[in-house]
Amino acid sequence: MKNTFILASASWCGPCQVLKQRLTAAGLLDQVVVKDADTESSFFKEHDIKSVPRLIVYSPDGKLEKTISGVEEIYTAITQ
Repeated sequence: MKNTFILASASWCGPCQVLKQRLTAAGLLDQVVVKDADTESSFFKEHDIKSVPRLIVYSPDGKLEKTISGVEEIYTAITQ
């Protein structure tokens, strides 16, 4: 089994859009669950997310493994 990646993003966030374009070009966007700040505010409150983009990584057994901020750092985590 693989880790689960949840990307906290926003339609108005320039870096978020760049990250999504890079993941799409690499054929990896379908491996990420994208949560939008404007439509899923309860998720953002529940996970205390105050800035985007932010990647939340869960291990295969469902435990929170880590959170990562920043386009380059997130891209690297997903492509490894």
